[in-house]
Amino acid sequence: MLTFLFWNLKKNPLHELIAELAKLYEVDVLIFAECDIASPIMLRELNSRAGLQFSLTFSPSDRIVIYTRFPSKWVRPILDDDKLSIRHLVHPIYEQELLIVAAHLSSRLHRTEEDLSHLATRSRSQIEESEKKVGHKRTVIVGDLNMNPFDSGVVSSEGLHGVMDKRIAERRSRTVNGEVRHFFYNPMWSRFGDESFGPSGTYYYDSSSPTNRFWNIFDQVLIRPELLPNFRNEELRIITEVNSRSLMKANGRPDTSVSDHFPLLFRLKF
Repeated sequence: MLTFLFWNLKKNPLHELIAELAKLYEVDVLIFAECDIASPIMLRELNSRAGLQFSLTFSPSDRIVIYTRFPSKWVRPILDDDKLSIRHLVHPIYEQELLIVAAHLSSRLHRTEEDLSHLATRSRSQIEESEKKVGHKRTVIVGDLNMNPFDSGVVSSEGLHGVMDKRIAERRSRTVNGEVRHFFYNPMWSRFGDESFGPSGTYYYDSSSPTNRFWNIFDQVLIRPELLPNFRNEELRIITEVNSRSLMKANGRPDTSVSDHFPLLFRLKF
């Protein structure tokens, strides 16, 4: 079983909480956005916990930071820019290969939804090029997409093509205007609202806009159909507490003194 954790840290010094999470959930891969924690501090905190031995994976960009318990020779860089860090994980014990796409896409503060949709097309192209390079589609996307699961950049065939229904994703692809477009399965749809498992979203924003969704799920995991046999929805969690420390306020919203995003955890079983 492989365990992944993603968290947008809001540039806060959360290394102690992160180390507790890593130990509590036996995390194998930690992925951070907006991380200002110096790597020596993070590694010292992580590796002071019994049984943990993390290292920092190299990246030319500091927009996305990845720590892993795997030897560096198991995790090969495929692509890095200021939006995506793509790593090819070859796990000799499980005899598995995975393409891990760590994402922190453009902020909504300075982009329209149309802009984000167009930029998602570029991300799709980069992911597909990386899949061709490694020779498989055992791909998972995880990160802060700055879009909701229903936004066009996520659902469109020209974007990430993430669908809410596993049965549709199992078709693997569809043809749109004469071109094959491959699916991702997006389980985050089921995490919306106060009847979901956990909070109503991963990010809360209140504004005076006539259209205000209040709760958003910008932090997402999308799974290629090839990995669906290894994924269980019940292993996907939006985390709201670390041991006795709550990450939410009394009203159920993220405690912004910690981060304005909740962390996201998921597992793949082999």
